Formats: sequence, C-alpha cells, structure tokens
Amino acid sequence: MASIATHPASIPPATPKPVILWFPLESQHAMGNGHTREAHFGADRAKIIGGWLIRVMSYNPGGIDNVSVTFVPDPLHEWDGNSAREV
Repeated sequence: MASIATHPASIPPATPKPVILWFPLESQHAMGNGHTREAHFGADRAKIIGGWLIRVMSYNPGGIDNVSVTFVPDPLHEWDGNSAREV
C-alpha cells in the first residue's frame, strides 16, 4: 500500500482568519423637546458586503446583559453612522 507524502510543499498555507472590525456609534436616548439622556447600551457597526452589521449591547452593573445583531442594507456604504433627526 502506498503512503501519502507529507512534504512541506504539499501542505497548503494556512488561511488567515476573517476579522470583523467594529466601529463604535455614539448613542443617546431621545427624550423629546430636544432633550437626551445617557444610553445604557453601546452600539457598533461593521462594514460588510452589501451594507452594515449592527451590534447593540445593553449593560447592567455587572457588565453586558444582552447582545443583538442586525443587518442594514446599504450596498454603497453611504450611511455615515448618524440617525435621522426626524422620523
């Protein structure tokens, strides 16, 4: 029975792990009448093919309480990270 050679030249090079770069978004709760208050959550975005991956983490005194992720379609990546002032 023939054995398979394990010559270093026959081993494919390791593929680097994909990396998602998260960029923080400034977050505030709109209270109406132009007032805001400090948010108890953090939001980040990552530029991916076809749009943005958004991650929101809520905090409690012990640390991170909950994490949610959603996709925002934006094929041309035109969103500057700000929300609309009026809804």
